[in-house]
Amino acid sequence: MQYIFVVVVVLTKAASIVPAQRISGSIDRPAEVSPVVNPGFITHISQKGLNFVAAYARTRVANFLRTNVHYNFTGQLATKSFNFSLNGLKINRFNENFFLSQIDILSGLGFGWRVADLTLTTESSYRISSANSKDRGIANIKAYRSMVDFLFSAQVGEDGRLNIVMEDCRFIINTVTVQFSQTSADLFVRFLPLINRMAKDKLQQLFCPTFAAEILPLLTDRLLHFSPTTNLFSRYFLNSALLYSVAFRAQSIEMQHIGNSFVMLKQSGSNLNDFRLPYDAPPLIASATNNEHMVNIFLSNHTLASLLFWMDQFSEFDYDLSPETAPTKEMAEYFMTECDKESVCAGTLFPSLSRKFPRSHVEIKVTSITYPRVQIKADKIVVTMKSSVSGSVHRQRGSESFLTAKMEGIYAIRNMKMVDYALFGKLELESFIIADVVSQIEEINAESMEFLVSAFNDLVVAKDMATKLDKGIQLPKLIDFEMLNARVTFEQDRIVVAADLCAGNQCRNPVVAESSDSESVHYYDEVAA
Repeated sequence: MQYIFVVVVVLTKAASIVPAQRISGSIDRPAEVSPVVNPGFITHISQKGLNFVAAYARTRVANFLRTNVHYNFTGQLATKSFNFSLNGLKINRFNENFFLSQIDILSGLGFGWRVADLTLTTESSYRISSANSKDRGIANIKAYRSMVDFLFSAQVGEDGRLNIVMEDCRFIINTVTVQFSQTSADLFVRFLPLINRMAKDKLQQLFCPTFAAEILPLLTDRLLHFSPTTNLFSRYFLNSALLYSVAFRAQSIEMQHIGNSFVMLKQSGSNLNDFRLPYDAPPLIASATNNEHMVNIFLSNHTLASLLFWMDQFSEFDYDLSPETAPTKEMAEYFMTECDKESVCAGTLFPSLSRKFPRSHVEIKVTSITYPRVQIKADKIVVTMKSSVSGSVHRQRGSESFLTAKMEGIYAIRNMKMVDYALFGKLELESFIIADVVSQIEEINAESMEFLVSAFNDLVVAKDMATKLDKGIQLPKLIDFEMLNARVTFEQDRIVVAADLCAGNQCRNPVVAESSDSESVHYYDEVAA
């Protein structure tokens, strides 16, 4: 019951949640968390993106029609003087190079997929008889300028999951003619209008369920088919559930995602989703997008900030520096209070340390005291972390503290890239401030602490921080194709991603983003099956 309660609280956005304790240490978390109002990120699919998917769907239709699949097809006409039946259906040929496939946004309603100007020639066996004659054979049925229309709606479940629902399908044939052998045509010429009408009705009944079964899964698996939860770095998860209904606008489909990172905690043998955060997502406004790119994503600081928050909860920004944790033997010597005259160690850097604590080793602990703060500026992302620094010496008879201080580190992400809908960036230390130094060693003060912190950063911390986001923040795959020319830019208080997609040969021969205005008129013809 507890698991159900937690989920319901989050999804119905109820107010009161008991504050969590930091996994290692304390945290300044409010007793109540406000209902979710602002999205963590907003996604757009433009008409250009839908055109790309329609081009892909066209190749699937062509492949499907090209396979000459046999279908169960039975039609019968009977009058007092005439009996006619058709059995089986095989597609012989179609106007492969000339039929159309398009996906259109229906403002406020959903979207539609249309296959138009499709001319088919099919083959069926027939039996025909009247009072005076009978015949059997193979008839060609030609359907001129056929059109398949699908209408889809987007429904958001209580869990924020997006479900694409087919609301309607219509298969409309302009004209149908059934072509018999000359002998049969002469015998039954007066019944041909009835036969043509029956064949048209049967084809219209057949092709909607056939297209729905054969083509729609290929289409819907590629478009707007994503999980509301994505795994990040094994331990963390991204909540991509939708906050509001999907907005179908004139030139784009817009979705607002909750966009917070979270973790799963074990309690009484059950896994519980912990969505609690000490702050709300800030307001986020998505710009009106044109048709320049297929996919656009707008992110506030919420997704990254909540990820760093949970990383901090699991002590990923805490460091224990000692001979035991040093990555190399040479580095381990730096922590000794005594060493050879030719060597460099803590004792040679700070002689008072060696005199007061001979034959010992030093341990430095850096522990965060607040969760990271994230600010997006026009040229970079700034991450501020506050930590306590403590130093102690260890010898046979025990350990003794000799140093406490506070440190504020300013990290920056100057460049981000997106690959396959995953955001990558590198945290780099820009500056730090040392304060409240209390030391029992006369040479260790705020100034020398800056030297120490710089050294530790160069040796250990910088490399570790730079890899924190190496696995990428995986965002929903709005259109599940390979990304081409994804561009990530920083604006005040938001990250903007604009990307195109590719398939087949186009991915092997990419078009540079700056050249998008001079696309080949055969752009979509390059989409391969």
